[in-house]
Amino acid sequence: MFEELEETQKEQSSPSFIAYIITALIAGGGWFLYMQISEKHIEKQVEKETKNIAVQMAIEEEQKYKLVQESGSSMDKCVHAGAVALAWLQTQNSERYKKWKEIEKAQCAKVGIYTD
Repeated sequence: MFEELEETQKEQSSPSFIAYIITALIAGGGWFLYMQISEKHIEKQVEKETKNIAVQMAIEEEQKYKLVQESGSSMDKCVHAGAVALAWLQTQNSERYKKWKEIEKAQCAKVGIYTD
């Protein structure tokens, strides 16, 4: 009788193999979800940083255009206005892109280049 009682207590006090499996599955599932959420967060951060870099480059192109406007030829102004327009296109800022396409069109018309 005591032997049966001891065996019953051993079975009850030590976790079963199934409990280990369930714990491992829950932990694995939690880890998987955590990694998925982290990956999405990292992707958003990379996208945000890339956009910031593109905006900074567009601003730098505008600054270069201002320098060309002071001392460059009409052809230089045409080319650099196009570069600014393309830089704003990379940022997907349609308002600034359209503005600079109009500037490019006006500058290029001065040297006999007509764009549509």
